[in-house]
Amino acid sequence: MAENVFMLPGIKPNCQDGQWEKVGAGDYVVETWRSAYSWYRKYKSGWVEQGGRRENITVSTILRTNFLVPIDPNSVTLLTTSQGVGWPATVTTNILNNSFQSYSSWTGIRNFHWFAAGQETPL
Repeated sequence: MAENVFMLPGIKPNCQDGQWEKVGAGDYVVETWRSAYSWYRKYKSGWVEQGGRRENITVSTILRTNFLVPIDPNSVTLLTTSQGVGWPATVTTNILNNSFQSYSSWTGIRNFHWFAAGQETPL
């Protein structure tokens, strides 16, 4: 499943210095959710991993994608991948607590997938 592709179990980025660290032995998943194109996983420590797919992208149209679970923008790691024809690229701008903005810089993009991880933050 897509949720296992992006992160190795028990590994998370240390956002202070950009290095990877093991999740503490006492940390574990407390809640999960999924639909056809979205999913999230919450940990006891407040760490969240989530992702999804956006479809029918139009070139240069700015899309706002809401996080399924709000993430502290100072701790977030966000990855996007494009699917399309030619040299597709998805450009991400403005990462906020509950969303991020992105747009296609190529007409051949049809879809993009996203993954975000970081500390959960209240709205």
